[in-house]
Amino acid sequence: MKSVLLTLLALAPLSFAQNLPAFRWIAEVDDSGSDVLVGLGTDVHGNIYLAGNTQSPNFRVKGAAQDHFAGVSDVFVTKLDLSGNVVYSTYFGGSGADAATAMTVDAQGNVYVTGTTTSTDFPTTSNAYSSSVPAPSSNSPVVTFLFKLNADGSVSFATYFSTSQTIPYAIAVDRTGSAYLTGLAYGGLVTTAGAYRTSCACIPPSPPFSFASINDAFLTRFDPSGSKLIFSTYLEQPVVPSALAVAADGSAYVAGAPTRLGGSGVFLLNATGTAMLASAKPQVIAQAAAIAPDGSLYLTGRSVTLPGSFVPTPGAFQSDPGLTADANTTQAAIVKMDAQLGNVLAGTYFGGTFGASARAMAIDPAGNVYIGGYTSPRSLPTRTPFVQGFGRTYTGYVAKLSGDLSSLLFSSAFGDNEGFAVNGVAIGAEGNLVLAGTTASPAQNLWANSLILADPPALRIDAIVNADSRLSDPVSDGETILIEGSGFQAGARLMIGGVAVSPLSITPNVITVTVPSGLAGDTASVQVFVDAAMSNGVLIPLVH
Repeated sequence: MKSVLLTLLALAPLSFAQNLPAFRWIAEVDDSGSDVLVGLGTDVHGNIYLAGNTQSPNFRVKGAAQDHFAGVSDVFVTKLDLSGNVVYSTYFGGSGADAATAMTVDAQGNVYVTGTTTSTDFPTTSNAYSSSVPAPSSNSPVVTFLFKLNADGSVSFATYFSTSQTIPYAIAVDRTGSAYLTGLAYGGLVTTAGAYRTSCACIPPSPPFSFASINDAFLTRFDPSGSKLIFSTYLEQPVVPSALAVAADGSAYVAGAPTRLGGSGVFLLNATGTAMLASAKPQVIAQAAAIAPDGSLYLTGRSVTLPGSFVPTPGAFQSDPGLTADANTTQAAIVKMDAQLGNVLAGTYFGGTFGASARAMAIDPAGNVYIGGYTSPRSLPTRTPFVQGFGRTYTGYVAKLSGDLSSLLFSSAFGDNEGFAVNGVAIGAEGNLVLAGTTASPAQNLWANSLILADPPALRIDAIVNADSRLSDPVSDGETILIEGSGFQAGARLMIGGVAVSPLSITPNVITVTVPSGLAGDTASVQVFVDAAMSNGVLIPLVH
């Protein structure tokens, strides 16, 4: 991946000069292997925070609260500045298996991480809600945790929370610094007086009949010091919540996958955890949630299949899932709902013929929507992309859509033949976009990119596909390819790998060309020139 990204960086200054999408920087945050990213966030100053898990004793640390690998696996938290330089990077964990499941960042740069641990010596603090391991309520040694790092990387608090009968999957923080956790429960949750539901509507797993278990969802709100619960409640809903968003008034949206056919998938609870204000069936199995500047709620994840399938709204960017008969997957989807969950305001599929997974979401101040995840690179809908068509393995992607979900403003694959998944997207300094993820096994290294995105220009390349298959695969000498985009004119000049190539045909939206022979290296940049204007350069892989 390094050679590919270095090539992209070399192209970036030229693109930036033409007001085209470009990289600000690309950083390999850790190359020691065995890293998994669970979240990404930014603060008001544009600093970037990444958190996840590592099994490497050689993870890169700097200014660390914990500078050593302590157990089977540890949590990591890394802070980068606006230029992608490491400010601090630390392990966090005890002598057992510690696994972060979710993270978030507040405006001041405080980082909140939750997950599970088998460590009886997890580094809790004396001021915490529970500095000692909870009494087990099952045969599993796993318990949950929550910790907060200050903006300088020092530990604010760290606490145990509950047993293996509750598993946190999402976390959010409000403007006061209160952390909210949600996840699934089989009992064992400490609930508070006056909570919406104090008993679990569940059946715990009981081997060998674990298939008969029924879970309940929960929502817990900690005070800003991490020393007590403001509220803790069951939802009395069989759902696996993977998405959480907190409104300005402290009310919370919990969303995920219903485990009961036809069940609701998103819920709104009040700020005190005493009442369920609304619920709905958005027909999206949410993996991420975000609140827009106007207070509306966006959810992204997998579209629900029959019965009660996801239905895009009129004018949606992608009104059909477009999957091949043998795709064996579902399509990614995005939904916009009003703040009371009463109406779906907009909804669209997003993905190619082989499906896509949406894992992360961000909303910019103008209300544009960004999603990230992974997909087959062969049919991803792209717009002014950086790279396209690296092999047939999965690749990461980021897409930017208008707030009404009618227009695709940017979309590109990220990664190469190693495989790559984008697990975090966030809005950075000056409106630039930050993405992060890890490469596939066996490397599993951690990368972060900062992008400058612009509105789609009049002259642009949107996709490069094989003329016969219409798929974005690696290209070879003599192959006929279609360069799809906008603003092409008779007399347009074309460069592939630095070689001038004569098009076979040109229309305003498609250039047909034969790949020249003798191109050196494993990649080539494709670019179109019309008079003094030039398109974005798109990096494609070569097969010799």
